[in-house]
Amino acid sequence: MQDLTIKLYEPDNCMIAIPLAKAPGFTLSIQPNFLIVHNIFDKTMADFIHTSGKVVEMAMMNSLLSLVHREILPEKPGKVAEIREIVFEKPFNQLIPKKFFDLVDSHQELIDDADFINFYLNLFEFRGCLQDFKLRYDPELSEYYLLLKEEARNKANAQPEVVEPLPDPETPPQE
Repeated sequence: MQDLTIKLYEPDNCMIAIPLAKAPGFTLSIQPNFLIVHNIFDKTMADFIHTSGKVVEMAMMNSLLSLVHREILPEKPGKVAEIREIVFEKPFNQLIPKKFFDLVDSHQELIDDADFINFYLNLFEFRGCLQDFKLRYDPELSEYYLLLKEEARNKANAQPEVVEPLPDPETPPQE
């Protein structure tokens, strides 16, 4: 099950899955819980609302993002445990600040700059059933993922315990 939990944060053919916090007061019972970064490409200059609130021209990158709910379906008789993904927003092209691009390389970098990540994610606006839904990065989930990865790495690197063979009862002990 631990391997499946790790896979929640490592979607196939994607850069990173950014874990999202549950939005309090939002009416959908199933909410998006990951922003998937599929690809980032093509640098350009564009207007952006800076953290100071001013609109500034800054280096931006095109990105391909999607918004999903991912969960582990437990094992049942005749069925193995598996990951289910409900897509709220199909992959869409979005300009993102180059600084954001620099941070989506690893979960540790996301944790280290969580305030900027949340400032940026707060700018997303949605229509339809996601209207009024605000994206919020959850660094505790990234910390949990990193802990699971470390445990898996330690388990993989652990030396097998040497087991001494039991003496054969029919063979007399040698001196």
